[in-house]
Amino acid sequence: MSELASKFGLEPLEPRQLLAAPAHVTSSFADNRGEVQITFNLALDPATVNTRSVFVNLPGADQLFGTADDQKITGRVKLTAGGRRVWYRPADKVPFAAGSSYSIKLNSKRIRDVNGNAIDGEFNGAGAVSGNGVVGGDY
Repeated sequence: MSELASKFGLEPLEPRQLLAAPAHVTSSFADNRGEVQITFNLALDPATVNTRSVFVNLPGADQLFGTADDQKITGRVKLTAGGRRVWYRPADKVPFAAGSSYSIKLNSKRIRDVNGNAIDGEFNGAGAVSGNGVVGGDY
């Protein structure tokens, strides 16, 4: 605290990091081989982007996503583009039949940006930036 601030009994301001907006998705690309690239506006913490925070699934027997019978597609996850792009590639060359639907999930409880904030991940539709301005929300 500066001399002037202590003379007048002023408290220091909060660090800027607390006022920083969380990272959100600016674009995503998925192809028919199961490769996925999701780009953020801020760099992500590389320690938080891994196979425990990025999931690609096929629907199970009920043909619905997000149920207990979903089939996880194993693959490789890494960060590219200066830590701003999550890149996923399946372990098998083409892990599903042509024309199959698959889901991608980024877990906001695990993935953090370089400022330590959880991602702002609510999906807002194709071509729209993710999030609602509040940390949290899986993409």
